Amino acid sequence: MIPETHQAALDELLRSAGLPAAAGNTVDLLAESTNTVYVVQTGETDFILRVHGDSGWPEIYDRARLAKVIHLHEVLAAKGVSVPRILGHVDHPDLQAVLMEHLPGQPLAEALDQVPLPERDDLWRAVGTSLQSVHEISLADIAGEIRGDQVVPFGDGEGPARGWGTFATGDFLDDTDRLSRHLPSLKVDGDWLAEVMSRAREHLDESPVRLLHNDPTVDNIFVERSEDGWRCSGWIDWEFARHGDPAWDCARLELFREHHVPAPSAAFWKAYDGPNELNLVANQLLVGLFCAGIQFENANAEPGRHAHAIDWLSHFQQHVQRLERLLDAKTSAVIPSTVQGPDSNPGVLGRLRVALRLLMGLRAHDLRVARSYTQLMWSEHSVLRRLLLL
Repeated sequence: MIPETHQAALDELLRSAGLPAAAGNTVDLLAESTNTVYVVQTGETDFILRVHGDSGWPEIYDRARLAKVIHLHEVLAAKGVSVPRILGHVDHPDLQAVLMEHLPGQPLAEALDQVPLPERDDLWRAVGTSLQSVHEISLADIAGEIRGDQVVPFGDGEGPARGWGTFATGDFLDDTDRLSRHLPSLKVDGDWLAEVMSRAREHLDESPVRLLHNDPTVDNIFVERSEDGWRCSGWIDWEFARHGDPAWDCARLELFREHHVPAPSAAFWKAYDGPNELNLVANQLLVGLFCAGIQFENANAEPGRHAHAIDWLSHFQQHVQRLERLLDAKTSAVIPSTVQGPDSNPGVLGRLRVALRLLMGLRAHDLRVARSYTQLMWSEHSVLRRLLLL
């Protein structure tokens, strides 16, 4: 039975949209968590009624969720990304609700269960193409929360604006400590880990930021068959969207999934055409720890809900080593232009001078980079090796 307050909101929305009166409609509860969601059947057409509940966010953000969703739906639709059309909304002091069209097709979760294995690539290809379109949208030059139609820097204006790296890695060491308590077999050098993540934070802070869905689960992505194969028919649940590193969405889609849900196939990554490996690995570590926190610290967490993320984290040290190698490679690649200028061709002796200058005067983490750079140069110049070994 739909509560009276929800029924009153539905009646108001139907009237404002010029739709049939609620008396002749069928209203079924679809989901009840942060929000209460109903499917409203009016003749041959279905609609979605979403009544906002308490998000757990600060009130200023909680009250701005409705304006945020309306704004993002307009932006996404204008960029050719399929989202439900909003037919009307109510914004009362004690209740916020929105009436939307029901997207065609079915959730990706259902389609993955139903189609034969070879056809899954078509599904993932459609999702990859659509997610890339989402991540081409830039709302501002900064990372932050989206409040209404504005991007507010992380930290809510208190102190200097925080980039995506600073925000996302804020609890990394605490999260890692918690993980090691639950998985004692993980032995990680804390000083080494802090050094690597400090470098990763700097890199992520400097990376381009785009619109993030922030909850790209297979239940929030709709797909349908077309004459040309599967297509992504839309994305739902934008109220927790943020502005940050697109690799975060990719990492969540890969790791934040139930045990029976397959990982995105190679067809997804090819269609998405990214992200770069460095950003992906860094965000995978952050998402993995986020999932582990939910699994280990939430008494109501379903057993095995985050099995994929926990399994990925069982190789934690190898992932951090991989991240370190990627950071070394990235820094080594820019050393000549950083130290000597973009048009320089340092040659053998010039490259030796670069490495020596790094070893003698730069930040602590650059010592490892300089060593890697020198080793790279050493391996490339067999003549130099023979001369120095005489």
